[in-house]
Amino acid sequence: MNGMRRGGRGMPPAKGRARHVGGPSLAERTRQQRNVDGELHQAVAIQNFNGVREAVNAGANPNALVDRDRGLNLLSWLIYWDAPQDLIQLVARHPQTNITAATGPDGATALHIAAAEGKADALRILLTVAPQFRNVRDHLGRTPLYVAIANEKRDTEMILVDEYGADVNIPDVDEVTPFAVALLGTNSTEPGAVPPADLALPLYFWDLVDLSRPSALPGDRQQRLSPVALASLARRGDIMNFLVSERRARVDLPDRLEGNTSLHWYFLSPFSEGYSPVVRADIELLLNNGADYRARNKSGQTPVALAHAQGAGAFLDLVEAIATVRGATEADRIWRIYNP
Repeated sequence: MNGMRRGGRGMPPAKGRARHVGGPSLAERTRQQRNVDGELHQAVAIQNFNGVREAVNAGANPNALVDRDRGLNLLSWLIYWDAPQDLIQLVARHPQTNITAATGPDGATALHIAAAEGKADALRILLTVAPQFRNVRDHLGRTPLYVAIANEKRDTEMILVDEYGADVNIPDVDEVTPFAVALLGTNSTEPGAVPPADLALPLYFWDLVDLSRPSALPGDRQQRLSPVALASLARRGDIMNFLVSERRARVDLPDRLEGNTSLHWYFLSPFSEGYSPVVRADIELLLNNGADYRARNKSGQTPVALAHAQGAGAFLDLVEAIATVRGATEADRIWRIYNP
């Protein structure tokens, strides 16, 4: 072979076990990852934010489940415990971080945690990194806007709607919409309920509501009410006026389940008031825009009958509103039917 040695030019190298050249082995890398992840968990256990930062910079898993009791991953845990904003940003911008990772039994993401807890700065960080996830849904179908409204967190509501255009119409798995929760709260359709405290949502919020999309009632997924019927049920005259006067919402359309119109729902409200000029103004608004106090629902009840059943104050409010809109003769006729 002209003196050519094995391994020389034109000859294959001798067979044998390949030597690992450069960098740690897989087993070594695994051991190092376990060590740095352990350091992360130790830092979390004592809320040592500097230790968390060091562990993340050293390669700790940014998606680690660090709070098993609450089901929080690292990013959600940092937001929940008001970690420094630069640390939240470090983890949120980490190339391996999954911002929409579901945590806890409801599948809340870090965006849901920030919105529900009113962590405005943290929410802005997350939305700056991933604005496409502003309408991400948890296992119950709730968006970050939905949980912000449900928890009456005005700052995060406004960030989601004002700055990032979150959809106010996306319902949860029970078909309850964010605007229904804004009007009624999460479980406030029972008699004697107290309306939600967050009554300061700006009117432009209601300009984004889809008038063609009905919503289930919180706690009653069988019902489907239009936005103006929901406003009537909530006794929100300002919203009723905006939807009717500015957006031309119809008040005479019955719901499919029981055949109630907006005027029926007004007198089915759990937020009933006594004899009140505010109530009369609401009723006059509905009557002037097509509501029929003689319309019967599927049970044969009219708004007049419902008002009478609600009490003397409600009945007087309706009769006086009828007198203003339809005349004293008609109001006197209605009065005599129920007070012979």
